[in-house]
Amino acid sequence: MNDLLKLTLDAHGGIEAWKRFKSISAELKVRGVAWELRQQTGVLDNINVTVSTDRQFATFYPFVKETWHNTFEPDRVSIMEGNKTIEAMDNPRASFAGFNYNDPWSLLQLTYFSGYAIWNYLCAPFFFADPAFKVAEIEPWQENGKVYRCLQVTFPKHLATHSRVEKLYINEDGLIDRLDYEVEVVGNTAAANYIENYIIFQGIKFGTKRRVYMRQEDNTPKLPSPELIAIDMSNIVLR
Repeated sequence: MNDLLKLTLDAHGGIEAWKRFKSISAELKVRGVAWELRQQTGVLDNINVTVSTDRQFATFYPFVKETWHNTFEPDRVSIMEGNKTIEAMDNPRASFAGFNYNDPWSLLQLTYFSGYAIWNYLCAPFFFADPAFKVAEIEPWQENGKVYRCLQVTFPKHLATHSRVEKLYINEDGLIDRLDYEVEVVGNTAAANYIENYIIFQGIKFGTKRRVYMRQEDNTPKLPSPELIAIDMSNIVLR
């Protein structure tokens, strides 16, 4: 295993501890100007989520209505009321073809994007230990007086994510302070996702605060500028 990846896994609680769990639930507050552009303001303001740790699955509840929830898998998204399907879509990523930064989304497209994003955020860095991922340490980065070791990860095609290749900035304690990607579903928008406020839940360490900004050509965040997306997580429970 890559030594930087091992350092990161150990810092977040260790792969053996992670393997004890099959699901994660959390309370979320999700805000930011991106949701206004998508015409989905307020849908994810205060919501619960449960994800699987051994497959790419997420469900948010209540979703839009008190009796509704949604489900995300890479090849299918749905909006449900109990066991009744309100609306569903197969191959949801294809629905974003031609979409740009300012284009609005449907509720099913919101389900797809938020589903894969939150699954990734709650399950990282542990799924990078899967041999289906390509992992390599690349050149370091200096920011705000800190030197970060950087890990480049290439996702396998069967998993949904922002972009096939993403970059993690690892601090001296082995924690991920920043994640870079190009958001393919909105015209490859370059983003820098900053992670803070690490808290241990049942032996696993989670970054509970995320702030996402547009990323400039020189690899710096576009500041000052509004937060594209702001996520606060609390009451994380692993089962």
